[in-house]
This record gives sequence, C-alpha cells and structure tokens, in this order.
Amino acid sequence: MQKTKSSDRHPFELLVLLLVLILPGMIISMVAALFLSKILYGVPRSVMQMDIDFAAYPGPMRVIQLVSSIGTFVIPALIWARICSRRPFAFLKMNNTAPITLFAIAALLLVLSGPLLQLTVQLNQQMKLPGFLKGIEDWMRTQEDQMMEITKQLLVMKSFPILLINLLMIAVIPAIGEELIFRGGMQQMLTRWTKNHHAAIWITAITFSAIHMQFYGFLPRMLLGALFGYLFVWGRSLWIPITAHFINNGVSVLVAYVYQQKGLPVEKSDELNTGGWQLYAVSFLFTVLLLVSFYFISKKGSLKSTSSSNTL
Repeated sequence: MQKTKSSDRHPFELLVLLLVLILPGMIISMVAALFLSKILYGVPRSVMQMDIDFAAYPGPMRVIQLVSSIGTFVIPALIWARICSRRPFAFLKMNNTAPITLFAIAALLLVLSGPLLQLTVQLNQQMKLPGFLKGIEDWMRTQEDQMMEITKQLLVMKSFPILLINLLMIAVIPAIGEELIFRGGMQQMLTRWTKNHHAAIWITAITFSAIHMQFYGFLPRMLLGALFGYLFVWGRSLWIPITAHFINNGVSVLVAYVYQQKGLPVEKSDELNTGGWQLYAVSFLFTVLLLVSFYFISKKGSLKSTSSSNTL
C-alpha cells in the first residue's frame, strides 16, 4: 500500500499548515474581491476601505462574499490536501461512494430537525452574562446585530437571478468550502491526533461555530457542526456533510425568497420553524430516528464493503 505524503507528519503540524494557508488566502481573496467590485460596479472609496453600506451596495457585497469565501476556504483546502497527499480527493474522502439512501436521510434530517434547531436558537438568544461582564455582553449583542443586518441585506432578492446568485454565495460555496476545511481537514487531523472521533467532532464543531462570531447563534451552529461531523464519520464521504450543509443554507435562502415574493419581510421567514412543544417533540423524535437509521445503514454498507474486499 502506497503511503501518502502526510503519513510521517504529526497531525498538529498538518493543522498548522492548514491555518498557514488559510490566512494568506483570506487576505489575498479579500483584496482581489474589493478590486473586482471596483471594476464591476465602480463603488466609492468608502467601500474599498470596508466602510460598507450593505443596503446601498448589494452587488459589490455579493462579489466580496463569493470571492472571499472561495479564497479563504476552497482554494486553501485543496492546496493543503495536495501538499498532504498525492491523491488529494481521496485524502479528503471526496472520491468515496455512498448509498443514495444516506444522502436522502441526511436531507430529511436537515429539514425535520429544523424546529428543534430553532428551539436552540431561542434558548441561545436568552443567554445572559454576569453583571461584571456587561461590557462583553454589550459587544456581543452589537456584533450579533451587525451580522444579522448583513444577513438580512444579503437575503433581499428582487429577482430570480439574484436568488441563484444567493444560492451560490450562501449555500453552494460555504457548503463545499467550510466542509473541506472543517470536516475534511480539521476533523480528520484531530481524529488522528486524539484517536477519538467523538472528541474530534465536537472540538471541530465548537471551532466551526466560534469562527462565525455570532455568539447568540453559537449553540445551534455547534450542534449543526457536530451533526455534519457524525454524518462524515458514519457515511465515510465528505459529499454527505456537504449536501447536508447545502440543504441547511439553501432552504433558508429559498424560504426567504418565497416570503419576499408574497410581499412579506425577510424576518418573517425565521418564524417558519417556531411552534409549541408538540412540534419540537415531533422534530426531536424524527431527528433521533433518522440519525439511528443513518448509523445502521452506513454500518451495514461498511460491513458489506469489508466482506466484498475480503473475498477478492
């Protein structure tokens, strides 16, 4: 069996290498995005200095978001995998096949767990810090409000082409890029390091949530990250968490678009998954059943694969 280039490197060294690639990728792509926005839209100097009015310049902001996401996540992850292995897609588990059943269950999971995740959003938003940390809490609230305003402005979709651009910007690129970095990169290295995939999944999920800098959405995003992590470990294919991530983000974009077509404000789409305890109980039940089904179907497929390979 041919060894990969990473076989004799410590996982911590590879994690540091990944970070080293992300930082310049983020800086270079942001500069490139700003200049591209200037060329395409002729935006004023204030935007080039990141003093951005999102409502006044939605086009440039979408360009910045798209280019910076690709440069920060997708390109560094692929370069990193190529440095680590002669077979980068195998290294990232992107060439592994998985039964279509697992993709279907993952899709149902993201839809039917929606009310349960929305409950964690409500719980997280009630977070209160001790009085002596009021300054930090005020800063966190301000940060959250700013991020919510940015998201609201980006979700304004007055035409079908803008919907497609938003699906690419909010669903497709983040699903691929973030899963490459976090599940394909960080989680795999932490699993090698700790020899414990549960520890790797939760450390990665915490980091995944923290980098979004949205403290009042930390809990649901961490749980989503953990869900993506288990789907990756059990399904043995990075395409499964990529699909789940895409559905999670894509459904939000589509719902916001449908609401706007009906003349309703974007904020109303957040109320879709709210309800009484019965809705949350049903969501919890289906989430558990689907997770158990995913686990046993993936395990059965693994046993079949092992049995087939043993007979060759």
